[in-house]
Amino acid sequence: MRVREPIKVYGRFWLPDKPGEESPGCLTISDGGRIHLDLFGAHGKPATKMFPYDYDARQFTIRKIVGVLETCQEVALEECIITKIIPSFVSSPRFTVYAHRACLGSGVADNDDLAVNGLQFSVEGLDEWLGISGFKVGKVEFDSSNMGQAVTYSPPKQAVFELDNGMTLSIVFFWTPAKTPAIREATITQKAYFRLRAKDMRPLEDFTQIAHRIVEFLCFAIDKVVCLDKVTGLKEDQNQRLIPSVDVYYPSLPFVETEAKIGLADMLFSYGSVRSRFGSVINGWLRAYDRFGSALNLFFAVQQGAHKYLESRFLAMAQALEIYHRARYEGQAIEDSEFCALRESLLSVCPEEHREWLSKRIINEVSLHRRIKDLIKPFKRYLGNKEQRKRLARSITDSRNYYTHYDESQNSHVARGKDLLLVSMRMEAILQLHFLSMLSFTDTEIDHMVTHNEKLKWKLQSSLP
Repeated sequence: MRVREPIKVYGRFWLPDKPGEESPGCLTISDGGRIHLDLFGAHGKPATKMFPYDYDARQFTIRKIVGVLETCQEVALEECIITKIIPSFVSSPRFTVYAHRACLGSGVADNDDLAVNGLQFSVEGLDEWLGISGFKVGKVEFDSSNMGQAVTYSPPKQAVFELDNGMTLSIVFFWTPAKTPAIREATITQKAYFRLRAKDMRPLEDFTQIAHRIVEFLCFAIDKVVCLDKVTGLKEDQNQRLIPSVDVYYPSLPFVETEAKIGLADMLFSYGSVRSRFGSVINGWLRAYDRFGSALNLFFAVQQGAHKYLESRFLAMAQALEIYHRARYEGQAIEDSEFCALRESLLSVCPEEHREWLSKRIINEVSLHRRIKDLIKPFKRYLGNKEQRKRLARSITDSRNYYTHYDESQNSHVARGKDLLLVSMRMEAILQLHFLSMLSFTDTEIDHMVTHNEKLKWKLQSSLP
């Protein structure tokens, strides 16, 4: 989660079941959504009552810490772990607490788990991906004495889409008016947000899980790592209007330290290319996690740079390809009846002392090499000639077996160094093409992406073995 302006604020904190035992402290929320609370104690009393001296830090977790900040906001810190204790001979010890999530707003200090009607969040690059503007910039007008230009702004209309899980997803636009008097300049800023809404109140986790998948959808579409920007829990008022209620901070994934520079030419596809069917596209993406969730997680781990070594990056992509194939294609090498007959035939001639060992190793499963060939086949037009495709499949298979099992018999076709990087990128591109197909992009649309997206084209065409 991107926190552009770190938060550092003092307040009073306590455990929900011990409201009278308060401790002064300082709450810090930094970039990445990292949340720390320093509890100072008060002359040996409050902090030591909150956390006894004799606890085991490895087993001691705190479900919730609540408090009131000096800004008069209520705060709830959830899933807390004490990470440091600084003892003192003249006052109570100082505790440093790490929290998984911080909720700031009215009513969050209640002992109940937080429930909301909706969640509003922004994502880096969302405005660029949408390409929707409320600005109209007129031509520069000239006359005999001066020149000028008219700029008008009208907020774009929100778009609402029904999700299969019973929620609605809206694209909404907020803007800040220009300050007056405008002497040297006038600035109007527009920012787009996603808004999830449920028919009834739900736990906050129900919304953040969907938000995470939508952020990864944007990572896929933009082909760069983008992060959550701002997250707000929404509750209905008496007129059933959603109003901001709780500011939410947590170390969400994906996250990178440096914000990506985003341009239209870098994207696999923009909102404009799927605008007429965005509802079906986003629902297809959300459903994919039920079937291909592990493959998607491995793909995004590689995209986000989680693997610092070539071998681990390659193995993650090989595992993602295998999982995707298992979920999408038939997993049997031969028909059941034929396999059973073959198995019985082999076991009948096997010495009795080895029969149990052999029975556990005879399985009716497709080989990795065949899986790779199956995944290459729908997009063979992008992957060179027949011989090049054959070498690619063999290189992936032998390299995976070598780096997983250290199988010296596979050594002849093992990719190393630069070749291993190029093969890994080729595998990443194959997965991207399958994900596009999963979202019902046509062959013509995929051809257009391969032709116009330089990064995807390079992965497919410049890394031929």
